[in-house]
Amino acid sequence: WCCHHPDAEHPELARCWCRKPGVGLVIAASLSMSHHFGEYYPPYMGLMVGDRPEDQECAARAGLDFQWAAQWRAQAEPEPAPPPDPPDS
Repeated sequence: WCCHHPDAEHPELARCWCRKPGVGLVIAASLSMSHHFGEYYPPYMGLMVGDRPEDQECAARAGLDFQWAAQWRAQAEPEPAPPPDPPDS
């Protein structure tokens, strides 16, 4: 979550490096994961899923692969089970 906004009255809240398409939140998440799991995950191992052009630009700036949310959801949905075979008579 980014607390900054370009229209903020206070100058410190108006300047931002984390708001997308900036990469600050991606870097913060990477640092948090490395601290939590004791490992470092380089950007090429990541996938950013988004639904806006600034999401795609952020992924490109951070060196992440990108996938549109609709495509990601479609591939994550399980395929319907085939109908059962009719009983033997």
